[in-house]
Amino acid sequence: MRGSILMLGKLAGPRIGYGSMAAFTTASCLAILIPCGAAPLHSTPADAPAATVNAETILAGDLMREIQERYALQTLEQMIFEAEIAGRAARLGLTVSETEWRQEAMARWSTTESPIGTDAELDERLRHVPAWVVSDLRNELLLAKILNASVQATDAEVRELYDSGVIATTKGTAVKLRRIVFKREADARGMRPSLRASNFAEFARQVSEDEFRDQGGDWGWHTLSSLPDDPELRKFAETAEIGVPSQPLPLKEPPGWVILLVEDRRTDAPLPYDEVRGQLETLVLERKKDEVLRGWRTRVRSLAAIVALDKAFRAIVPGPSPRALPADPMTPAAPEAPPPTDGAPTPQPTGGGG
Repeated sequence: MRGSILMLGKLAGPRIGYGSMAAFTTASCLAILIPCGAAPLHSTPADAPAATVNAETILAGDLMREIQERYALQTLEQMIFEAEIAGRAARLGLTVSETEWRQEAMARWSTTESPIGTDAELDERLRHVPAWVVSDLRNELLLAKILNASVQATDAEVRELYDSGVIATTKGTAVKLRRIVFKREADARGMRPSLRASNFAEFARQVSEDEFRDQGGDWGWHTLSSLPDDPELRKFAETAEIGVPSQPLPLKEPPGWVILLVEDRRTDAPLPYDEVRGQLETLVLERKKDEVLRGWRTRVRSLAAIVALDKAFRAIVPGPSPRALPADPMTPAAPEAPPPTDGAPTPQPTGGGG
């Protein structure tokens, strides 16, 4: 009996390990009721006793009916879902290697009391694990690969999430800086008297010796903590008058001297975009994967319900037939045919006539 539904981390609920634990417990309880070596449950006479509790007898037929009514549709959904995973993985050329799943199995099933650190220890543990638990782990890893290959986060989506204010943590004062970098202190001091806010960007393009030269020395927004660990540089960024270039300051990376210009200053500013972009991209991907996975689950449930309405299955799992199968969330919708232009003949159906 399959008792778990495949999950993927936070996207769909508990990790497969927790679901397996519950199902494994259920299987153990059934093993107590049905002695080892007994005939398979489906071939046991319906009136045969499965268990006796407080002088009450539970019949094998009642047990089988309860299992069918409680778990048949969920198990059917799971089997359809696994078939979908296999098909998609084949189309994308994705596989889970022996090394990949064994590494995950060691990490997933190792505990402080019973650690797994070698292949031999894992093989010993696998002797006591149902085959479907191993299959679920492989499918979970394969599903993660399918989602990673099928879902991307665009720059526009990441920027939109940043602008929405989802990153609320602040780091105090933030400043927008321009800089001109010199390798020699003498060059920096010789240039300083000529610099103004109005010509700073142009001089940066001409003489700066760093990667921000082509952007007119635009160094972007920085919090004080994100600036190089130099007291003089941070003090200038925090206290300088906007639009007044600094005196030459020593710079550790790249080695040399720098003249800074504070173009703007904000207090209680959000974390700079470049500093949190990686977190935002991960959040966008998680949301999109969750949306795809929920749509996929809905489609699988609808398909399972249609199959379950087959005549041989109707009495076990009754249910309404959906009017239409939901669209595959990973397959783009086919474009609609353009309407005929004025004067164009209406297309006629092809095929044999009478």
